[in-house]
Amino acid sequence: MKKKKGFTLIELVVVMAIIAVLALLVVGAIIAARRTATATTNRGNAKTIQTAAEALYAKNKSYSELGTATSQSFTTAASTLGGVVGTVTLAPSACDSVTAYAGGGRVTYNATTGVYTIIPVDHNCAASGEMTGGDVVTLQ
Repeated sequence: MKKKKGFTLIELVVVMAIIAVLALLVVGAIIAARRTATATTNRGNAKTIQTAAEALYAKNKSYSELGTATSQSFTTAASTLGGVVGTVTLAPSACDSVTAYAGGGRVTYNATTGVYTIIPVDHNCAASGEMTGGDVVTLQ
């Protein structure tokens, strides 16, 4: 009997299945890394806004120059603060295309209490992705 050289169809299908599983694992890791990078950038931008706001307070003894808009993006806040304390540079964020969260988050103002809150967002770049706890900074 003559033996045929080569692989059987079953062997080829098994190899392709293994390659597909490995590819899915790699893609999952890349997506997780991008989400983590976006969240880290947004936290860094929140810290930049906080530092600029503290410089504003040291200069004027007030946060009022930050404005009284109920909510503004980090990019808008950086522009406002930059006009008072010098250039405020934010790292490019995956949220830049989302107007409400450009720069990676938003600064809210409560007119009743006079409190500003700096809120970064996670990788979702939406209200449902707003971070909480130690990531949120309150300026009084």
